[in-house]
Amino acid sequence: MSSVIANIGYNSISKALTMVVQVLTSMILARNLSPDDFGLVGIATILIGFMAQFTNIGINSALIQRQTVDEEVLQTAQVLNLILAGSLFLFTEASAPFVTAIFDNPAVPKVVSVLAFSFLISAPGFLPSVLLTREMRFARLRVPAVTGVLVRGIVAVSCALAGLKYWSLVAGILVGGFSTAVLVRIMYPFKTKWRLDRDISFELMSYGVPLLGSGLLIFLLFNVDNFLIGSLMGTEQLGYYTIAFTWSSFICGTLYETVHSVLFPQFSRMQLNRADLAEMYCRSFRAIVFLAVMANATLFSVADGFLFTVLGKGTPRWLPSLYPLQILCVYGAIRAAVEPIGNIIMALGRTKLLLWANLLAVLPQVCFLPPVIAKWGLPGVASLVCASYSIQWVLYGPFLRRELGVSTWRLLKVVLPILTAAATGVFVSSTICMADPLSWGSIILRSMTVCFSFVIVHELLTRGSIVAEVSRIVKRSKQDIPVPSTDKEFV
Repeated sequence: MSSVIANIGYNSISKALTMVVQVLTSMILARNLSPDDFGLVGIATILIGFMAQFTNIGINSALIQRQTVDEEVLQTAQVLNLILAGSLFLFTEASAPFVTAIFDNPAVPKVVSVLAFSFLISAPGFLPSVLLTREMRFARLRVPAVTGVLVRGIVAVSCALAGLKYWSLVAGILVGGFSTAVLVRIMYPFKTKWRLDRDISFELMSYGVPLLGSGLLIFLLFNVDNFLIGSLMGTEQLGYYTIAFTWSSFICGTLYETVHSVLFPQFSRMQLNRADLAEMYCRSFRAIVFLAVMANATLFSVADGFLFTVLGKGTPRWLPSLYPLQILCVYGAIRAAVEPIGNIIMALGRTKLLLWANLLAVLPQVCFLPPVIAKWGLPGVASLVCASYSIQWVLYGPFLRRELGVSTWRLLKVVLPILTAAATGVFVSSTICMADPLSWGSIILRSMTVCFSFVIVHELLTRGSIVAEVSRIVKRSKQDIPVPSTDKEFV
């Protein structure tokens, strides 16, 4: 347990640094680039992101999940990844000119063609990053990640201030990715021969291919809305939606990088002990939902001032993103609550369940997004995204009860006080009256009000459960010995 806490601590420190960089970078870029710039690069990254699903076909997860790995396995995994990266680069370059048949913008093929180099750039860092994750050496893994984000931000902002428009975003992506790959190799100078074993390849892919299918569905789940908005409504509307989705998902991404990346290898080690696995899942679920709901409730309350003052530089440039942003704040909380289950599923080797769950979530979007866009616009899209993601619980609930003995009601007892605290915080914040409700002072005051009200109400309803949990973690990390649970909620 102490190693898990330590690794989450390493990730949290690095993520805190990257958050500062990302927030400042996003603010500067939003003030100097147009919605059309964001939308254009957003379309290109959708296409590149789709191709990127095939770069390792789940080989990385297969290596992490395996009980043991030897030299032959690593050699085969490395060669497979390099073959896939090179093939995807060539295919993307050849198909880029045909993108104009879908998106009526001559700049999109150019951006896609340049971003295709990201496949080659990231390939050298594949195996070292997987091994560092498998060995749970996150302190070393975080250095390249933080540096890459910092380099990406510096390059993107510098290019934007120089007037390079959407090319500033492209330059930041490529240079930042290159920096990360190089530093990963430096932090883990792993060398292995080139060898491709057919039997090992089949074994790795038998685990990874269902994850590939699941990854493709997850990609569709996260991008079908962007794709249809860009093709049916244009790059400007996609720019508004991109801003809303990016900020509403910011906490989800933060939690994924700081917590979920540690939970998967740890859950894999505990896969034979279901009782301990269930306990760790429940504790991580409560902490993740608590943080995600509090953060997204805060953003919901200050969304107007955030878009007008922080991103818009005192102009209404980004205000069309207001209602989509507030609706997607709900999505961000739902997603944060659902994502820990994926670590359990992969740790237990039930990858096909992820495939079916994501298919269940994608189908409503594929079927209903075009008419929803036509009738309700961006707010309708945001609402459908929330509903689609929630449907996954139809499969996840029975799985948790069957495999871990964790019932939906047991989790609801955690969620209900959190939702009550969030509603209270938003309501109290809405009663604050200020001369300039969109000013920096109002944003800060309302944010503090939501957070303070949230914590107080939650701790009153749960008799100080979060305070008790934090105290227990601190005590355990100091003593480095097992501490029996005193929280009846998960006994």
